[in-house]
Amino acid sequence: MKINKLYFAFLVLLTATMVACSEYEDTVEPSPVVAAGNPAVRFYSDNSTLFEFESTDEFSFNLTVVRDNKETAIEVPISEIADTANIFNVPETLAFPAGVDTVSLTITLDDNTPLGKTCGLEIQFDEQFTNPYKVEYPYFKLETFIQPPCAENEVILNITFDGYASECTWEILDADQEVIESGGPWADGTVSATSKHCLEDGTYSFKIYDEYGDGLTYPETGAASLVFDGNEIVHVDGDFGASKSVSFTLGN
Repeated sequence: MKINKLYFAFLVLLTATMVACSEYEDTVEPSPVVAAGNPAVRFYSDNSTLFEFESTDEFSFNLTVVRDNKETAIEVPISEIADTANIFNVPETLAFPAGVDTVSLTITLDDNTPLGKTCGLEIQFDEQFTNPYKVEYPYFKLETFIQPPCAENEVILNITFDGYASECTWEILDADQEVIESGGPWADGTVSATSKHCLEDGTYSFKIYDEYGDGLTYPETGAASLVFDGNEIVHVDGDFGASKSVSFTLGN
């Protein structure tokens, strides 16, 4: 009897396996076919993916778009895939005049764009005008950030690099030695960097680091500074070695 039960269980398992195999369907889709003469409209690879503004700036920016087969004029539809804050004004189409293979797409932000908040946008071109096999893509993701006005002390950080910006980082620490601002590293070849920081009255330390340990000295000699109200309140020469710390005070 026990053998019969095992035999019956084996038949049930075998039947279920055969049914599962018979219900399997190959769902692999064929690769898309690109028509001859397709313009392969796409976003240029060097477009920035982050656009930062001051609150007094004009809220607009340009993206560079390129194509192949430039002989004829075309109008390319644009679709918004995502607008996280519903603030972006994107044209419905982008025009390429005959003989032109590179144009700018201008995007503006609403006046009610929130300050101090990162907002995202994703757009794409109509697939009829694109080539999915290109290295550059027919869709694009970007973020914007509008710096709020500073109600405290606006301090400007300036760094001139030596050629190896990937080795450089910095911090601003408060009186309790807590890190409240930081930045870096940057891509090698970056010449300089500037950023604004809003700090309350108090005593701080500015620290700059070089991962290699030779400061900002090769192949060029760089430097770092903090400027407040038009005056340089911190200066660090490039030969600071692995790190350098300088204290400064804001307010009375």
